[in-house]
Amino acid sequence: MTKLFRVVAVLNKETGEYHVYMTNIPVEILSDEDIASLYGARWEIEMVFKELKSYYRMDQIDSGNPDIIESLDLWFPF
Repeated sequence: MTKLFRVVAVLNKETGEYHVYMTNIPVEILSDEDIASLYGARWEIEMVFKELKSYYRMDQIDSGNPDIIESLDLWFPF
């Protein structure tokens, strides 16, 4: 099976470095700048989850227990 991917390189004007991304999202759907923004937002989300797991041990919570999930909703009402 053959898969097509798109390689996007966007210049970071602050650092002068290129950020390179590989995606299967066609150019007709998202521009290069949109891809960079999307992956940047995803990276921020990854860092939040890393912090939640590292400092708050969120990965050790029994998420299969509905009472625990309901109580967490009071603290983190996303």
